[in-house]
Amino acid sequence: MNSFSFGAESSAEKCLENMDRIFMGLEKKNIKVHPSCRFSIFRKNFEEFYSKVIVGDEESESFNLPGLLEGYRDYCELKLIYSSNKLMSGNILNSMDKNRTARDIQFQLSFAAHLELAGYSLIIQEPDFLIEKNGMIYSVAAKRLSGKSSVYNNIVKAEQQILNHSYPGFIALSVERLMDEKDFLLYLNDPDQGSEICYRLMYKLIASNFNSKHFVRNDQVRALLFSFLMGCIAPDLEPGYSSAFTYFSVKEPESKYGKEVEDFFSHYCITDEDFFSV
Repeated sequence: MNSFSFGAESSAEKCLENMDRIFMGLEKKNIKVHPSCRFSIFRKNFEEFYSKVIVGDEESESFNLPGLLEGYRDYCELKLIYSSNKLMSGNILNSMDKNRTARDIQFQLSFAAHLELAGYSLIIQEPDFLIEKNGMIYSVAAKRLSGKSSVYNNIVKAEQQILNHSYPGFIALSVERLMDEKDFLLYLNDPDQGSEICYRLMYKLIASNFNSKHFVRNDQVRALLFSFLMGCIAPDLEPGYSSAFTYFSVKEPESKYGKEVEDFFSHYCITDEDFFSV
């Protein structure tokens, strides 16, 4: 097991500029960002928050801050997807599975983009995508967990997706929605604490929602990957974004498969300079 941080963002003003740039870039690829979609609604709400609270003197209590941070997290995932050379090439985004919910696809694509930026080659192929490094190839089945009751069934579904294909695989799980809604709003006196707090929250969620039955998987499944993403409010009321990633091999670390997983993720390397380029 090992863990890593990822995520970086600039000023609130830059966020608005980046959103406009992303929307224009997507339209050039014939992907229309509709005014009623959640990204457009967030941009409108965030611009109002920026002008009235960050720049102006209106009280932040007049805004739905948890909702604003949820939108900010969505924006960061969209920005991550847009930064992927692989996902933005060809017609990949337009050809995504229309039977899956938009948020599920959003997690699949953003997590794929994260691994690409971390130095892995990305191959768009079932079950959801493949990643390759130094000749080692793994399939990935990604699931955004929506609640505590969905954990086991999603793992079983992801496992079956991997078993339907020839490569060994990882089950990638987004776990932030396992938190109670009252915990969604995070104030940080020191923005540098964001990563540490995200790790603490992520491990707490894993410990309270996962047990041995979740990790007893077919040998073709090598590890469970956990992703945690969260918006936060800094002292100057500018929103921030912090996140964490970790993995757990389903076999003992000293076993053949355990060492194989450790070796694969020893190649992981990502910095703020690599992240979120637009």
